[in-house]
Amino acid sequence: MSEFTIKKLTGTHADVLAAAGAADLLSQLRPRLIDEPDEFVIQLTREPVRADFDDIDPGFRYLYERPKPKKDGKAGKPAGPVVPSGRVFDYAMESERHKRYQAAKASEDKEVQASAEEDRPDPEFKLYRLIVSLQGETGPNRVVEAFVKAPDRFRESAWACYSGAKSTFEEAPLVQLFNPQAAKGYALLKPTGTDRNDKTKEKWADPFLEWLRYRGFFRTCAGWFLGSKGEHVRVYTPIPKNISFRLFEDVAQQFRQSPMSGTAPKLDCRGVILLAKILISRSEALARPATSIDGVWITHYQSMGQAKAVTAIDRLAVPNWFDLQTKEDAERWLEALDEHDTVLRRLDDSISEELALLKSYRRFLEKQGAEAGRYFIDFLGEYGSHVFRQRGQGKWLLPQFKAGSVEAILGVSYKAILANEGFSAIAGAIRSATVSAQVAKKRGDRDYREIRYGAIPELRRKLPLGKEEFIKAVADFIADFNVESARRYEQGKSGFRISQSELAAFAELMDSEQDAQTVGALLCAMATCKLGQEAKEDSE
Repeated sequence: MSEFTIKKLTGTHADVLAAAGAADLLSQLRPRLIDEPDEFVIQLTREPVRADFDDIDPGFRYLYERPKPKKDGKAGKPAGPVVPSGRVFDYAMESERHKRYQAAKASEDKEVQASAEEDRPDPEFKLYRLIVSLQGETGPNRVVEAFVKAPDRFRESAWACYSGAKSTFEEAPLVQLFNPQAAKGYALLKPTGTDRNDKTKEKWADPFLEWLRYRGFFRTCAGWFLGSKGEHVRVYTPIPKNISFRLFEDVAQQFRQSPMSGTAPKLDCRGVILLAKILISRSEALARPATSIDGVWITHYQSMGQAKAVTAIDRLAVPNWFDLQTKEDAERWLEALDEHDTVLRRLDDSISEELALLKSYRRFLEKQGAEAGRYFIDFLGEYGSHVFRQRGQGKWLLPQFKAGSVEAILGVSYKAILANEGFSAIAGAIRSATVSAQVAKKRGDRDYREIRYGAIPELRRKLPLGKEEFIKAVADFIADFNVESARRYEQGKSGFRISQSELAAFAELMDSEQDAQTVGALLCAMATCKLGQEAKEDSE
């Protein structure tokens, strides 16, 4: 087995693009991508030889934009040299097809909808649209031109560069789409005696490496447009952990073609959840999604009028929640991911409170393990309180999380807390007097409990004041809850009470845990989650 390495030179998605491009260059050798601390390793089934490069081509097509007519009505200057039609991507033609396809899909006429497939654009249209939007066609087009002029020389140069020789490729421009640190601000600035078109940064470019990045872009990237006019661009690049290139390319392609919309926080959250779902359904073996792809680079290009600039580079983690060893585990994973995606999809990012919830969930996706769990608990508490308030106003769009799936995610790090009898009993009591009582009332049950709208806000308000204040608030709630239960017994209605031993067990848990605030936050979070269909919300 042979290996080829790509050093992590930028700490951005450019490193992933180079690794993917190198793997694609040698795809016939069944490459596998492995993430190491300082480099990406491409494992090959054997040592490459010169003959392996006999059939390579640039890996993408020449981007042709039809010349715009001049003000006098005459045609503009033709774009680029003559390139064989099979190596040309006619952007204007594909753009028109895309518009017709979208219009047909949105039509209410079934016959028009049925004809939409005739105008389905090229699968790579989304990628070329990103290139056009970010003015990144110059470098890739130069590569195609060089290949068309002298394919044998091109292949010889590729083999020499792969073998370690100094690059003999034509000079490549640094473009921020493929290399984010090439964005404005990297070149020398005007006060030092240069202008804004300074090209000194091109001296830092390695033409062979840039070609690999161009090539990798077409194999791994996805992007969506944001803003009222689609003026901003957000590029997503999955980060391989230990995955075959074939599967990596397939997953990236399916991810790219998935329809999504919304503000940046919603796109980020739904994108990561979608990627995890694709990995589980397409995995080579039953394994947690994060073992194959452990994160996503997200690069935001903000419109500045005539051009776009990099304003943010972030990295989110792919979920690594619980074991995935059987088909039942896979079904449980997909059910949990669907549940999360439903919540994220229904949150309205035009409402400030719900946009804040999306940002809170996004913080949960920034980490893995116990550290991520703490952010998830914060989100659950905020989300559950919001759902409770919304239902009090007659708004039932947002669903509750299922307690079982939440416990599966948090069980590894918070198992002792969730298993505490006092914690479970008190969470059930709060649930019974809040969200479950709302459901019972909506269902038309006559004997629903009194809905205590102030219970959860009061507990959350007391939590930052210290565990003594919080336990006192819990004890006050239990006292009122038990009084109501006694009254229900007298009326022949169902109900349950919290025993002194259960309250004592909860108090002991608060004392034993180093972070009592986490226990309290988790209590408020679990109290707003619903039990399974077979479980009773309020039992004897």
